[in-house]
Amino acid sequence: MVNPGAAKLLIVDDDTSIIQALKRLLRSEGLTVVGAKDPREALQKMRTTDFNLVISDLKMPGMNGIEFLSIAAEIFPRTSQALLSGHAELTDLADAIDQCQIEHFFPKPWDPQEFKTKTVQMMAENEYQRKRQAAGVENEELTNDTKMLQRFLLPEAFNSDTVSCDYIFHSSDSLGGDGLGYHRVDDKLCFYQFDVSGSGLSATMQAFSLHGRLAQANYADPAQLLLDTNRDYPFLHDPERYVRLICGCLDINSGELIMSRAGYPNPILIGRPRMFAEDSGKPIGVVKDPAYTNVELTMVAGDKLIVFSDGMAAEEDDNLLELLDTCRDDNITLLKQVLEGWRNTLHISDDIAVLLIERKAEAPH
Repeated sequence: MVNPGAAKLLIVDDDTSIIQALKRLLRSEGLTVVGAKDPREALQKMRTTDFNLVISDLKMPGMNGIEFLSIAAEIFPRTSQALLSGHAELTDLADAIDQCQIEHFFPKPWDPQEFKTKTVQMMAENEYQRKRQAAGVENEELTNDTKMLQRFLLPEAFNSDTVSCDYIFHSSDSLGGDGLGYHRVDDKLCFYQFDVSGSGLSATMQAFSLHGRLAQANYADPAQLLLDTNRDYPFLHDPERYVRLICGCLDINSGELIMSRAGYPNPILIGRPRMFAEDSGKPIGVVKDPAYTNVELTMVAGDKLIVFSDGMAAEEDDNLLELLDTCRDDNITLLKQVLEGWRNTLHISDDIAVLLIERKAEAPH
């Protein structure tokens, strides 16, 4: 529906009586109708007023309607166009379609009701397309701002004499809900990685909330941390809202590692058997009292732990496992480059999150 008074129409005709007749015809529609007696005057008016629609006569001295609308289409692409003529031939109309953005041809003489109906329809469609374009720009800005916030929440690479920690994170084109983080508490490196179901602003806001919770959590018992997170999950029992999550902590000196996961893919410790059983526990938010278990092991010098989101690779991907096995002697800087190369060979539409932890050496006694 056209917004009366806001939608603006420009009529270009060297016969001013035509302009006046069309103004009278459209007066009842509440439109702002402006006239111009030649293309030069029309272009001047278009530079100062944003018209929704311009209707131009075809046959005018100096510059005809096709030439005028071709120029207008380049300078003012948001303005819809229509042609008005009583002498147009088929070749003229074909040229107009090729050179301009003509949406309709009005014959002279015109049918008053048809002219009003079609003009209002074109102006309403023009307003609708402008609103869609504006919404698209706003959505793009929102997506870019959200991705910037996602990156802001990511940690710096961690490096000590005995442990290194780094990550790969790439946002998808849509707003996603993946996240990862790690921080040191005394001699423990605490870490987490999650994937919120769905996409869009809701998933992203849940991800931000999880970052805040997990950055302050107690990682002494990761399974209990998962239980507490599930207990406090605001969308419990909503089948479309859940979170896959893995968390744990590594003793920087001894290499003792304890982890638990809720529906998250099995991490890989290069050169070692899989760490978790098939059942990883239900994702956060699926059932009221899930069962989560801790896995405990000791990382020795040279061990590298890789935690993948399912956007990066399917669990137990044989090709990836074979690739990682060839990198068992590489440090995580080289390993990160290898995984980036692997990612670039795939068609991926989801967020990508990979956490890499390396035990470099035994702590001095």
